[in-house]
Amino acid sequence: MYLVHADDIQLTAGTKILLSHVSFSLQPKEKIGLVGKNGTGKSTLLKTISQQKRPRKGEIDVQTNPYYVPQEIELSPRDKEKLVISYLLEQHEEGWNVFYLIEKLFDYHAITAEKQLGHLSGGELKMLFLALALLIEPELLLLDEPTNHLDTVATTALIKAIKEYRHAVVVISHDSYFLDETVQRIFEIRDQKLHKFTGNYSSFVLQKRHEREVLIRKARVHEKEIASSKARKQQVSERIMRREADEKKYASKGVPKIMRGFFIDKAGRSTTNDMAKAKQAEQAQKAELQEIREQLKKTQTLNIELGTADTQVYSLVDIEQATVVADTVKIVENITLRVTNEDTILLKGRNGSGKSSLLKAIHQSSQYQLQSLHKPILPKRSLYIDQHYSLIDPDKTVMTHIAQEAPTHDYEELRKVLGNFLFTTDLQVNALAQTLSGGEKARLAIAMASVSPRTLLLLDEPTNNLDTESVDELILALQTYVGGVIIVSHDLGFIKSIAWTQQIELP
Repeated sequence: MYLVHADDIQLTAGTKILLSHVSFSLQPKEKIGLVGKNGTGKSTLLKTISQQKRPRKGEIDVQTNPYYVPQEIELSPRDKEKLVISYLLEQHEEGWNVFYLIEKLFDYHAITAEKQLGHLSGGELKMLFLALALLIEPELLLLDEPTNHLDTVATTALIKAIKEYRHAVVVISHDSYFLDETVQRIFEIRDQKLHKFTGNYSSFVLQKRHEREVLIRKARVHEKEIASSKARKQQVSERIMRREADEKKYASKGVPKIMRGFFIDKAGRSTTNDMAKAKQAEQAQKAELQEIREQLKKTQTLNIELGTADTQVYSLVDIEQATVVADTVKIVENITLRVTNEDTILLKGRNGSGKSSLLKAIHQSSQYQLQSLHKPILPKRSLYIDQHYSLIDPDKTVMTHIAQEAPTHDYEELRKVLGNFLFTTDLQVNALAQTLSGGEKARLAIAMASVSPRTLLLLDEPTNNLDTESVDELILALQTYVGGVIIVSHDLGFIKSIAWTQQIELP
């Protein structure tokens, strides 16, 4: 007996078709990871399964009552005014047990009954709704980027909870480690289709790699066949030239026309048929090669190049026993940190420990200051990419953003950079930033980082809003980057893939 069965459904976003002619079933107790590039319809599919949206075409039969935890928790104005305990009791008769689950799972104690929902941070809301979902214990749990806003302690606890969960789970996540630990099947949205793979995320990557290698081998075979067809056409052309030369020779020797026609027509029919066959074979091979190249193009990921820094080692940050102050309020105290242009530093700590505030102070953002006994050394230039992509102006175009970071680049160079980050069409390049999705903003911010003159790169949860393939590309870029980097991240797959020179944990 299935929990959900979809038959030939089509999902759309406005006029854009996301999924077409898709059928699938979800069975009790199975755990599935849903992956795909940003904008392909992952969240829309979860909303359809949870019956918040209807398919444009086809039928979906839901035999249970799914519980959906979205990527960003959006509260109505009325709910924001409610006390946490009041809201929880509206959702479940034993809602007070959510506080116990939050403390047990996430070792977090700051969410209290008398707080208003609207006063909770993004991470606190995520923990609250995840705990509520686990308390309700639906037959089908739908999670959209559940580790966003969670720290590593909370993420590790959630992995354990999902592994122990007795019912079915479908999860969207960019965290490869999270997927490896929690799911047994992967559904990938690609080319408006739902491709199904057995195994965890690592197994899926290997299968995808094999698929791409098969396509590359097929492309090479077709390229050789096209070359052979061209060679055959050349041979036929040479025979035609010989036939024309023979006709002139027969004519010059006075061979009767009827006899010349016999030899020439016989050769002509042969060469004409051979030429037609060679052209037909070449056209068929070209059509198949074009189809393969289109399939390979659809597997394209980001081409991130963060550039290189000076080979000479020098200090970028040197602070000792410092305090971060924001509007006269002390956020973090007793910080000692030294960073050179050869360091890649992971900044760790629980939610609310002041990691983002420290990055802002190092970046010398307004309202954030570092106070210490000795004058701190801070970089002359730095690029700070926060979780909300504040460096992006919603009223400017994609091209304007990249151009202001690289004033010496000409238009073609800028188009090439944007193409590496999958902004390829005129419509995408000239789009206003306010129209971009979260994933597109992430790509634009990293594109700006790739061309910006800088001495220090500050990244605050850089993998949020990136799809899994783009996260892999970011990892590769950071592995080859020579320069100072400080990163705040709770993405366990990302953390395990970077060669950190230092890992600093704020209390």
